[in-house]
Amino acid sequence: MIKAIFFDVNGTLLKSNRKFFDFLAERFGNRELGNKAKAKFREKIEKFSGQNFRPFLELVREAASETFGREFSLGEIVEIYEDYIEKGMYIEKGTKDVLENLGRNYKLGIISNGSKEIVAKQLSFFGIEKFFEVVITSDNAKAFKPDRKIFLLALNRLKIKPENAAFVGNSKKDMLGAKKVGILAISLSEDKDADFRIKSFEELERIF
Repeated sequence: MIKAIFFDVNGTLLKSNRKFFDFLAERFGNRELGNKAKAKFREKIEKFSGQNFRPFLELVREAASETFGREFSLGEIVEIYEDYIEKGMYIEKGTKDVLENLGRNYKLGIISNGSKEIVAKQLSFFGIEKFFEVVITSDNAKAFKPDRKIFLLALNRLKIKPENAAFVGNSKKDMLGAKKVGILAISLSEDKDADFRIKSFEELERIF
């Protein structure tokens, strides 16, 4: 029996009208940077996150500094990311209603690879922090999805067994990580590793 439902944030609870890289490029007048630079930026974050754990914002700072050829401070990255939340992200109509309805019968939580600071800003800005009993980020777990640690920490905080939990995400890492620990994996993408694949957030109410 499912007793708790965990959610990813970026691409799951919240959507974006453009990628953070594009927002960063626009901010610094480098709109001509193309797909190769975007891929390089993403590859560097993936590479850095595969090494010994370092905070997410530090990984973004390093990747941005190398890609754009200028040294960013951590404060700059935080400021830019907070601006991106307000101008580049949005919550789809109906998401809050679904969370409110699910929250009547299940414990809800967050499992995010983002930083504690940024995730708190996202949840607060879009007015959804009240729905979640626990918020676990990579900063809390000192690990990134699909590492088991971040999922196990979330389960431990809610005192829930894996077989009594579900996770809703939108990436392969989300699905692999959830299934590693025996959590029901629900994907908002066409990921073959998911136990369930849905096309809209509202479909969750047909599952639970």
